[in-house]
Amino acid sequence: MIIGKETKNNKLEFVKCDLMDLNCVKKAAQYIITKYHKVDILITNAGIMCCPYTLSKQNLECQMATNHIAHAAFINYLIPALKESEKPRVVAVSSLAHLFTSNKSLDLVGKKENYQRAFRYFESKLAIGMFIHQFAKEHPDIIAVHLHPGLVYSNLWRYWCPWLMWFVSPFFKIFWKTPEEACQTTLHCALADDIKTGAYYADCKIAKHNPIIDNGILCQKLYKETLDLIESNTQ
Repeated sequence: MIIGKETKNNKLEFVKCDLMDLNCVKKAAQYIITKYHKVDILITNAGIMCCPYTLSKQNLECQMATNHIAHAAFINYLIPALKESEKPRVVAVSSLAHLFTSNKSLDLVGKKENYQRAFRYFESKLAIGMFIHQFAKEHPDIIAVHLHPGLVYSNLWRYWCPWLMWFVSPFFKIFWKTPEEACQTTLHCALADDIKTGAYYADCKIAKHNPIIDNGILCQKLYKETLDLIESNTQ
């Protein structure tokens, strides 16, 4: 494992967690609970962007399935282990992109008709923010936040049109962050003492979030629909 080799930390363990398969997510969480019993800090960092229309194992659109639903499932399954910690935290890596949609009725399943890659990505990131905001209310004993790490040049961009990337790259380079720079807000949210639960962070401070997240009724609805969908699609 690359991280283990670079840090010379022989206590790291890889646990398979396929975010395109909710049953695999559940199995991974159960393994962690059984072996470790306690989780102090949970960071949900994986994500995909602007993919062609694809379905998960549970026939859910891939971006919403990976970016939001699977992470929500993983967080939910690990609640017992989080509550074994004295100061548990959930840090969900969202994106500035959650500001780019005004859709108040998110379709969690996702249909192929009228599928727009970029807008679906925006919606998946808004769903993360709405879920975390409500999760923080449901579990006040767990600090839960979402964040924007910054623009990072990585394979996250691999589905963007090549000529468009060639055109915008000179402009983006002004804002690009290295992976080391981009992880600073995540580490801040995971380790700092003055973190406000339910908040959205960028550049290691509270930032402006999509006003839809302030709508308690919509967040409650999204939260419940997400958990109901997870329950009905896992064995």
